Amino acid sequence: MPYTTVSTRSSGYKILASDWNDVINNENWLGNADRCVAVTDTRTSSIANATSTVLTFATDDYDTGGFHSTVSNTSRLTVPTGYGGIYNIFATVNFTYAGAVYPLQLELRKNAAASASGGTRIAAATGNTTTNAATMSSIQIFTQVRLAATDYVELFAQQDTGGALTMQGTTQAHRFGMTWVAA
Repeated sequence: MPYTTVSTRSSGYKILASDWNDVINNENWLGNADRCVAVTDTRTSSIANATSTVLTFATDDYDTGGFHSTVSNTSRLTVPTGYGGIYNIFATVNFTYAGAVYPLQLELRKNAAASASGGTRIAAATGNTTTNAATMSSIQIFTQVRLAATDYVELFAQQDTGGALTMQGTTQAHRFGMTWVAA
């Protein structure tokens, strides 16, 4: 159920049951804001060196607002019609690398059509590989952004180890999600 703007009243107005119902429904709605968390379809995949690669997500932990399709455009989280507003967007991606420390990057892009140079860059996060083969390197990104209906966001990963790097999600899936915050 979408948020309903509660109407304002002048001094001396008697509160009607319908006014009170609007307040209660909005309070219930705030605790149940539409949200989605998509997870990787394969928990282990390879990212080419020095290449920004769009990540795909074929399954969902949950999707209460119809943000993610598991059939087409699986790299996208799309704002449904009527749900433009402010969104919290987050992602976590895990890498395994044994050797020297190398840079890793995640990037969020709006309306990019799976192109690392397309659309608009929203946010980026950087990290490094670890030298301990028993430890996974994780990069997380979190941002808040205003999106219009039918806008979509995609997640890109890039690494610079000199060769292909395996993304590891064998114990924890890579996650990409968004939550509607406000109109």
